[in-house]
Amino acid sequence: MKIGIIGSTTALPLEFMARYQAKIADYMGNVSTQFFFTDESGIAMHTAKYLNGRGFRNCTIYHVGTICRHDIGKYKKRSGYSNVAEARDAIIKECDMLLG
Repeated sequence: MKIGIIGSTTALPLEFMARYQAKIADYMGNVSTQFFFTDESGIAMHTAKYLNGRGFRNCTIYHVGTICRHDIGKYKKRSGYSNVAEARDAIIKECDMLLG
């Protein structure tokens, strides 16, 4: 399953833990799960830290331009988007479901 994670760019870790962590953990046990998120701060960065800390590797970061701002897990990347909205739209089109 392809799961996109889109959320606030100003979210603190407590918000991530309260709203996303348990949902993400539920899907991590399925070997076919893939997570997709941007390189933004907030929920995307907390997601990357959480997944990386648990050794989850099946992730892709969508980012603007050619340089990824936050690549905590050294994940696969999709680049070249003109703006964040374009990157988020690409995630929405790619995924089977969204968290956020």
